[in-house]
Amino acid sequence: MRLGPIARWSCAVLAGMALGFGLTGWRAGVFAAGALQPALEGRDIRVVGEVRALPQHAEDAVRFQLEVQSAWLGGQEVEIPRRIQLGWYSGFFMGPRPVPAMTASPATPEAQADLAETLLQLQRQPQPLRAGERWEMTVRLKAPHGNINPHGFDYELALWEQGVQATGAVRAG
Repeated sequence: MRLGPIARWSCAVLAGMALGFGLTGWRAGVFAAGALQPALEGRDIRVVGEVRALPQHAEDAVRFQLEVQSAWLGGQEVEIPRRIQLGWYSGFFMGPRPVPAMTASPATPEAQADLAETLLQLQRQPQPLRAGERWEMTVRLKAPHGNINPHGFDYELALWEQGVQATGAVRAG
């Protein structure tokens, strides 16, 4: 029994659709396999990576993507997603930039505590980053989550399209 041209064309279209669905599912499975492990969320991880794309600078923060080359947790190498989105913020509350405390007697415990807090605040300031630079830093990561607003911007999908599988912040230390 021979198939007519319409039947052959229909079979070819169905085979193409099945192949497209299969490849899409395979790609999604491979991407999901590289996701951030839940055990690593919220932990301080030391990473070495290259700044990808142009960082977005604000007054007291920098947002950038990092292409991770290696990562360690407690001295052991761990697997984290290859591309992560990070924010580097000043201080806990992004308040005004600290001003060094000037006291007449820097040897007093209060003056030393003020100086230590000022130095810690200065350390938290975002550094000037440029695309292509290689950095080593401590980060705290989490899986990306978008808003659940119907017809709104889907942040999680936007990150997925860019290949970003974790978001986080640079930690002072």
